[in-house]
Amino acid sequence: MPGSRAADQAGRRIAILHAAEARLRDGGPAALSVAAIARELGVAQNTVYWYFPSRAHLLVAALERLLAAELAEPPPADLPPVPRLLWTTDRLASLWPMFGFLYENAGRSEVVADCLARIDEVLTDRFTDAFREQVPAREVGAAVAVFRATVDGAFARGLDASTRRLVLRYAAARLTRDPGRASERGPGR
Repeated sequence: MPGSRAADQAGRRIAILHAAEARLRDGGPAALSVAAIARELGVAQNTVYWYFPSRAHLLVAALERLLAAELAEPPPADLPPVPRLLWTTDRLASLWPMFGFLYENAGRSEVVADCLARIDEVLTDRFTDAFREQVPAREVGAAVAVFRATVDGAFARGLDASTRRLVLRYAAARLTRDPGRASERGPGR
């Protein structure tokens, strides 16, 4: 039965991904072990490598599924720009520790670099949509870059959720207050 075999293979792939996702959620990239997942599922390590050619491939597939689940729904349409930005960053909070691994390994692994590029694209799109309504078109890219740097910094510093939201709310609010006029006036005007 060819259909049954394909279903078994798809089921095994999903089981491997679920186990990888659980390990990522519990302990981050350091907790992702092909050997441990194989033991947990009662399969040979080669079985895991059949579906995912390397640990990096498995990590990226699991992380992308986690990210897709967190960002599957767009922010509510009636949210103003600043709460929309915070809505997105709040959903990333549980995954942000894994981004450090991606940044560190992107230069050594093409699959990791590609994953990071896709994540950057998704975040840039989300943040651009929010800033587009409040920031002059010529400054949207700069506003997104500044906000991304602020988000990266807030997470890298390990700020608690309340402080992180306060910092990000402040940055987003400042960036959406007619930044064009501020740059046109020049310093001290």
